[in-house]
Amino acid sequence: MASKIVPKDVVGKVTKLMPSDPAGTAKSILQKVMKPWTVTGPTATPEFLESVPDANDYRKIAPATMAVRPAIPHAEPGQVFDIKYHTRDRKRSVKTTVQEMDPVALAAELQGLPPTPGSGTQYVMGKAYHMDDEPGEGYAK
Repeated sequence: MASKIVPKDVVGKVTKLMPSDPAGTAKSILQKVMKPWTVTGPTATPEFLESVPDANDYRKIAPATMAVRPAIPHAEPGQVFDIKYHTRDRKRSVKTTVQEMDPVALAAELQGLPPTPGSGTQYVMGKAYHMDDEPGEGYAK
């Protein structure tokens, strides 16, 4: 009856796949399989888990594929607390301002002021000599 249901060419292919000695095949498989009492280490316990877990066990969602969009708070800039250090660092964040002065107005203001004491006297430096021509051959007197 089986030959009526299954075509003959398929039956021939299946019989080629079957081993010629089923008992010998079973014996070779049993030799390759280890006996349970010879297995040692962590795999011998009934609570043994694979050492490398499946990726779905420890990471449900990949970092770049978030389904929920992040909630970004919005506020006016004056209401937001500034946590950046460099903007609060008074030593390095000095605001420079350019002051332009009118030289004519400055000269007019200086005309009305009294003269400062010692103005007009210049510091007079001594005579400059070359190092080799120093009087006293370089020795202090």
